[in-house]
Amino acid sequence: MGVFEGWKVTSPYGYRTDPINGSRSFHTGIDLVKYHRYPIPAFVGGVVLFAGEGVAGTGFGGYGNVVALRDDKGYVHCYCHLDSVAVQKGQKLSKGDIVGYQGTTGRSTGSHLHYEVRAEDAPSYGYGSHVDPSEYLEKYFEGEDEMLKEQVRELESQVAALKGECQTLLNTAEAHVNEINTLKALLADKSMPEWFSTEFGEEALNGVVDTPQGPNLFWRLAAVAFRLRKKG
Repeated sequence: MGVFEGWKVTSPYGYRTDPINGSRSFHTGIDLVKYHRYPIPAFVGGVVLFAGEGVAGTGFGGYGNVVALRDDKGYVHCYCHLDSVAVQKGQKLSKGDIVGYQGTTGRSTGSHLHYEVRAEDAPSYGYGSHVDPSEYLEKYFEGEDEMLKEQVRELESQVAALKGECQTLLNTAEAHVNEINTLKALLADKSMPEWFSTEFGEEALNGVVDTPQGPNLFWRLAAVAFRLRKKG
């Protein structure tokens, strides 16, 4: 009963001796106990289909105060014999939200939660389509775990791709930095050719390195010097 750890199980799912009339009958849910008026959390999230007294003909006759919600797989989770309900029909609940309080309403011999899972939501909220609550929740949570693992794998793949893109950008930036540093070194070199200094003077390149227009200015000066030298 791993999914119901912390609860006292007073009657499991399956055949049993009826506690009221003593006959052998099939118990369609599992009886769980904490303490009277204990706030009952939803074992899974879903939409509330029914919240109120389960009178004859509703699919909850004899179940006292009931909250029934449908999960994302279409199964109906029934919380029965509640002292009072804490939700309304149509309300969307998350796992852990309080549906009501442990009680002993309806056909009951003492305060407990009759928790039942049904495979259908109609007619009569799937009355008669009950499944083993323990087995269903175990498979449900396994599916959630696998979905979470798949999401983690997808995130890890995205992170790896981003790391690759970042490394490429870093490599490109480093290459540009190396090119800029090489150009700066060339521009900062004062041992320029004699013919260049003859045309423009020894101070021609001062300030070129420290300005955004520096490289363009350098090559303009070089081109002009080349043309002048070719003429002369």
